[in-house]
Amino acid sequence: MIGLSFTSKTLTLSEEELDDKVIHVLDSLWEEYKLFNYQIIKTEPTISIGIDTSKDMAGLHSALEKQLPKQALEVYEIEIFQRHKSDLTAER
Repeated sequence: MIGLSFTSKTLTLSEEELDDKVIHVLDSLWEEYKLFNYQIIKTEPTISIGIDTSKDMAGLHSALEKQLPKQALEVYEIEIFQRHKSDLTAER
């Protein structure tokens, strides 16, 4: 069984397929934007992403809008927060 359905020129992915695509996009942006972590939150549909303060939040947001499936942009709110790398080292 495939989790795809077609409706008036729209391709709908199953929840698992959508999450796989979102994870693939986030993994592909990991190095370029120095992501610290990301989390897909289902209860309040959100993609939460932590990046280094030296990186461009607007650039990451733009890259996500271009690379994420349209369905993901409709389902999830994107939350990006910045932290100093030294803050993360101190927490460990």
